[in-house]
Amino acid sequence: MGSQQPRCFDVHRIAIIGAGPCGLAAAKYLLAQNTFENVNIFEQQAEVGGVWYYSPKPSDTLHVPSLTPLCPPDPPLAEDTLIFPSREDIQDYVVEYSKDIRHLIQFSTRVEDVRLRQVDGKDQWDVDTLCLRTGKKTSATYDAVVVSSGQYTAVYIPDAKNIEQFHKAHPGAISHSKHYRNPEPFTNKKVVVVGNAASGLDIAAQISPVCKKPLLLSVRTPTPPAHLAYSGAEEVPVIEEFLVEERGIRFADGRVEKDIDFVIYATGYLFAFPFLQSLKPPVMTDGRRVPGLYQHLFHIEHPTMVFTRLPFKVVPFPLSESQAAVFSRVWANLLPLPPAEEMRKWEEEEMERQGSKYHVWVDGRDSKYINSVHAWIKGSGTPGKEPPYWSPELVWQRTIYGKAKLAFELTGRKARSLEELVQHFATPINRAKNPQHNILGTLPSQIKQAYRFFQIPGILNIAGGLPNVALFPFDTLEAQTAKPERWTPTPNHPGETAASASSSDPAAANHITVPKILDEKDLLKKVDLSTALQYGLSQGYPPLLSWVRQFTRENLHPETPYRDGPEVILTCGSTDGFSKVLNLFVNQWNEGVSDIRERPGMLCETFVYSNVLSQAQPLGVQVAPVKADAKGMAVKGPGGLEDVLANWDPSKGKRPHLMYTVTLGHNPTGIVLSVERRKEIYAVCSKYDVIIVEDEPYWYLQFPSAAPEEAKSRDLPSPPHPNLHSQPALLRPSLLDSLVPSFISLDTDGRVVRLDTFSKTVAPGCRLGWITAQPSLIERFQRINEATTQQPSGFVQSLISELVLGPPSSSAPETQQNTLARAAFSLLRTPSSQQSFTGWSTTGWIRWLAGLRGTYERRMARMCRILDSGSTLLTTTPHPSPPIIPSRNGPPDHHQNKLVLLLLPRGMFIWPFRVIEGWRYVRMCFAAEGEKEVDEAARRFVEE
Repeated sequence: MGSQQPRCFDVHRIAIIGAGPCGLAAAKYLLAQNTFENVNIFEQQAEVGGVWYYSPKPSDTLHVPSLTPLCPPDPPLAEDTLIFPSREDIQDYVVEYSKDIRHLIQFSTRVEDVRLRQVDGKDQWDVDTLCLRTGKKTSATYDAVVVSSGQYTAVYIPDAKNIEQFHKAHPGAISHSKHYRNPEPFTNKKVVVVGNAASGLDIAAQISPVCKKPLLLSVRTPTPPAHLAYSGAEEVPVIEEFLVEERGIRFADGRVEKDIDFVIYATGYLFAFPFLQSLKPPVMTDGRRVPGLYQHLFHIEHPTMVFTRLPFKVVPFPLSESQAAVFSRVWANLLPLPPAEEMRKWEEEEMERQGSKYHVWVDGRDSKYINSVHAWIKGSGTPGKEPPYWSPELVWQRTIYGKAKLAFELTGRKARSLEELVQHFATPINRAKNPQHNILGTLPSQIKQAYRFFQIPGILNIAGGLPNVALFPFDTLEAQTAKPERWTPTPNHPGETAASASSSDPAAANHITVPKILDEKDLLKKVDLSTALQYGLSQGYPPLLSWVRQFTRENLHPETPYRDGPEVILTCGSTDGFSKVLNLFVNQWNEGVSDIRERPGMLCETFVYSNVLSQAQPLGVQVAPVKADAKGMAVKGPGGLEDVLANWDPSKGKRPHLMYTVTLGHNPTGIVLSVERRKEIYAVCSKYDVIIVEDEPYWYLQFPSAAPEEAKSRDLPSPPHPNLHSQPALLRPSLLDSLVPSFISLDTDGRVVRLDTFSKTVAPGCRLGWITAQPSLIERFQRINEATTQQPSGFVQSLISELVLGPPSSSAPETQQNTLARAAFSLLRTPSSQQSFTGWSTTGWIRWLAGLRGTYERRMARMCRILDSGSTLLTTTPHPSPPIIPSRNGPPDHHQNKLVLLLLPRGMFIWPFRVIEGWRYVRMCFAAEGEKEVDEAARRFVEE
């Protein structure tokens, strides 16, 4: 949560406003600290539950339009509870949850006013309350206040022409989802529901069987077809005008509906804190955002006030507990807050990232926050109640919430477990290729199956053809290796300071040795020649495979939405990996022999790595290029991904179900594919059932300085820092947090296969890499490995294992981060997958990657400055420009040779353009030559 500079709190008495789930969670975590003298909860209702507790008869007071907000272990749910519990079930749960803290609650007590005053430089909060039963007013002073009320108080009803007059002329015709109880009042009535989020769709689905047909669903954005069908409604655009005399509505498309009986707005709420009107600066503005908060929680100017569960589209109970675990420890001076200036900066950046949807958390941001807080607090070793942790199973369930809820409704609202709905969640393993493909029928190797028995003490192996280890001609493998700090990093974000060397002599070397036989029973720690050079398992050398799996799950893709988490398998580099992808997903097609309708296809960018074509075309694969624009692979427009797939001509072969892409250093712009574009591409691939093969050899070479340097060279304002992650993991190193997430992080369908390699981070001659995908696909790749390459070279695997799994040394001393890394690793999926992890491997490896990126980034910047100094921006008479450069037009003089440097690269290559009888693309690499030669090569190119 930012830099950790100490701030001392003197908190003894705490007031909690609201006894819903958020307020109750706050009380439990505060009490667990055993630090605070008094914790009082004020609840204006007669029972706990907040929004889950309401009377059968709703209030008949409604302002239309409504545009301002001024109007011990916890118990589990009952075993037989539905997987999507009813309101009554949840209310019963909350009552049970509150049993051990009910003595702290003052029911039927409304907080009238909360006033801030300073006493000896310390914030004090005067809280005025009113007992609704007796009318008695009370005032008390507190050191801290938890605001757990105000999220679901003031309804939001958007304005529309004549809506107020309509409401007055037809009382009760307009209502809000907050006041909805059951469908009976709408029987045989003409109804319009406004809004297609969860509440709107649920209400429509309940009303549509009994109301006049059709029920109209007014929306701003289209409803997914399956959800619209479930609602039983007819979709119409937004309401433009209310027709008072006709009791009608005119929609934005001109359609008019008369004799409307009811209009139900399912349009959400506004934040309302009427008891905080005296607080400066104000926290009540337009009701859409609560300003002046750090991490959507702490009041920046007065951090002894917190606002719980402000984010929308979250799972509220565990999020509230995570927040409570944080502020209870902060107020107990066990966890620090950053300085106010840094917290203000965080809020400004969050506003840039989120825009008008400031408190809307999407893409599983709640699960990322929950697990980040858990890892942070567990790693800190502070006492108190442990916050919730979501296993990969729960994270996966969160990603398929919408699909599961729809399946629950369509199957009669009876399911009590996800397993009862599992048939609704197919995976690409049985979709993206012919079921008769030979790989699908491949059985596990019987010999490999037997290897696991050879490790049991007392078992003698006389079955296999394994040579005797004593006869291996190598006694050790030894090497002088670089320290992780050898190369200097660059800043991870514009404006930051780069990390300095942590070693007194970063250029010095370390010595590593792989012994012939190591006396170690744990095969995941045993790195020796007796295991590395012997026949082994096709997934890869166990110690290295375990480390790659941990690094992938906990660092590269920590929030992958797979039920069992991502799985990996080692390969002989990315070329080998892609060969196995073709083996799995492509059936051989022979021209003149095979049916043209069965010819497989593969999507790729117009500029593609040529070796991929060399691998695919001998199999008869038809390559289907997709055009690119300035942001990468185009999704819309002629030649874009949607156009290619939607208008596919079956006479040319099967519509492609495989896509190959390199998203970093995107050809020919040199850019990195943005999160937003990835989502668009993924949506289309999901629609047309396309497997995404993401080849990322240069993944770590994303250069944060490229965008601001590019803007500077063109006299343009520096662009804002992009929102790369929904919620940066608190323990994720800054280098990885600065990288654009992979398609893997979006893969709710299980259709992404990612190829990684050590070629660019260690050396190409290693011929070592790995595939990341959903576990069922990795099992198929394992079958291919068993029948082809087996595993990579034991020499290479053992040396790399020793390099990244070595014990702590002077170059990588034991640090709190190492301790936290091991603690985080221990939280892996199941006890069987909690595989050993020792030493500084993750810390040192990431520091090595940061140094590599820093070295290449400085080279890139120098070469680009030289090229830029000799470039020409073409802005005269229009001339067709490259399709990716719509804003750069100019007439290539047939007697001129002009160099145009379009973009500073975000990866390994620079793409300048020469204008010689038209446009010519040139790809330049700044990696292979020495430091001086890089500059000289750029000068020669400019002077040609």
